[in-house]
Amino acid sequence: MRTFALSIAAGMMILGTGPARAAQQADGPPQVWRLEWANPHCTITTGESSTFLLSLWMMPGSPDPDLYLTGPTINHYTVGGALVLLGRGHGDFTGQLISRQNKSGVWVLDIVDLGQEFPSALSGATQVQVALRENVKIPVKGAGEAIAALRECLDDKLAAWGIDAKAYDSLRTPPIDPYPHLHWLSRDDFPDDAKKEAFEGNAVARVNVDAGGKVTGCAIVVSTGIASLDKATCAKTLQKGKFKPAIGGDGHPVAATRTILVKFNADGDKIRYAPPPARIR
Repeated sequence: MRTFALSIAAGMMILGTGPARAAQQADGPPQVWRLEWANPHCTITTGESSTFLLSLWMMPGSPDPDLYLTGPTINHYTVGGALVLLGRGHGDFTGQLISRQNKSGVWVLDIVDLGQEFPSALSGATQVQVALRENVKIPVKGAGEAIAALRECLDDKLAAWGIDAKAYDSLRTPPIDPYPHLHWLSRDDFPDDAKKEAFEGNAVARVNVDAGGKVTGCAIVVSTGIASLDKATCAKTLQKGKFKPAIGGDGHPVAATRTILVKFNADGDKIRYAPPPARIR
């Protein structure tokens, strides 16, 4: 994992390896952001662990963001709808809220289904307000610079995964899942050797989608490490995969490339297709 420290101060960005650091500015303490590549996501994080940390997670080649909150009172929330307010002129967004514990036992609030326009709206905001039992307010000064740095991370990974970043950015909309959290793979598709040995893992695949929304090509760009799981990912995606086609700059459907994340869980031989976090437009 490669970690960068990113500090925004008076319009100046400090980007480099090592611990996060902040420069001084005339109008008070700077907003400190952390940019990180946590395979297969690019993330930006800001805030204070004593109150709330806010993170935006995105995966190159996919149109939906995940917004994460961590803090000492997160375990008070469960599931349901969430309203995220970005202030005057930047819009209000509704998503679905999931509360869970990570592997370290820290409670995390995951807000999904915010829509692909959320990252661009966030770049112009100075505060994120999440309407929970009480309103959670987190300043996001310098979000535009942080989002720009995140774009560079995403573009670098798109190129590494064999996707033309310029072509992707030129789309009005990339290929979109027809239903939220579409399940393409069932327990019957879990390979026999994986069942026997309780193998599991996450695969990221690059998929080619034609102007009718049909998947015409598939290649693994992040492997599970298990050949049979990788093979099942692309075999079933080619067999069952269907999207709303991408819309080009002229407003018409076009062939395009995107990514998908498929999670294999040996607990009960579960397989889940998950639209990963977004490519910023």
